[in-house]
Amino acid sequence: MGKIKISAISEKCHVQKGFGQDGCLGSNCGDACCRYGADFDRTAFNLVFKHRELTESLTGIKLEHCFEGEWSGDRDFLGGDSIRSNVGPSGYCVFHMPEGKGCVLYKLVFNAGVSRRILPSVCRLYPLTWDRGKLSVYDERDDGDIIEPDCVCLDPDKSSVFNLLVTQKHEIDDIFDV
Repeated sequence: MGKIKISAISEKCHVQKGFGQDGCLGSNCGDACCRYGADFDRTAFNLVFKHRELTESLTGIKLEHCFEGEWSGDRDFLGGDSIRSNVGPSGYCVFHMPEGKGCVLYKLVFNAGVSRRILPSVCRLYPLTWDRGKLSVYDERDDGDIIEPDCVCLDPDKSSVFNLLVTQKHEIDDIFDV
C-alpha cells in the first residue's frame, strides 16, 4: 500500500501542542469530532469487516448499516479511496462507544490487539489533517470547522509539551510520505 504524498506542512503543525498521555479520552469535549462519520480508507474498512463479530458486538449494529452506500473516489486516501461511516441515532459516528466516551475501534486496538490500521486515518491523526499534499491542523481547513474549545489539545495544562509533529509522529510515518 502506497503512502499519501505530503509536500508541504503548515507552520501551525510545528507550534500546536498535541494530546497529553490520556489522548482524547482526557478531554471534556463531549467527543465533538465523533459527531460526524469518519472517512475509512480501504485497509481500515477491510479490517472492520475482518473483525466483524467483535465490532458488531460492541456497536450493536450490523456492519452493512455502518457505511454510506458508495466509495468517494478520492485518491487522497491510503489505498486511493474512502468510504464514510454513518452517523447513528445517538448523533455520533456509528463506531462511537454506545455507553460513553471514545470509539469501539480504539477499544479493539487497545484491548483485543487489532492493528491500528483499523482506525480511520482522520481519527488517528486528529487534530492533524491533510488535503492535496499539505499537512495542516484541522481548524486551518477551508470549510470553517474548528477544533472544539474543550479539546484537550487546546488546554495547556492537559496537552503535551510537544507539538503535533512529535506526538503524532508514529501515525504520520505510517500514513504519509513526507
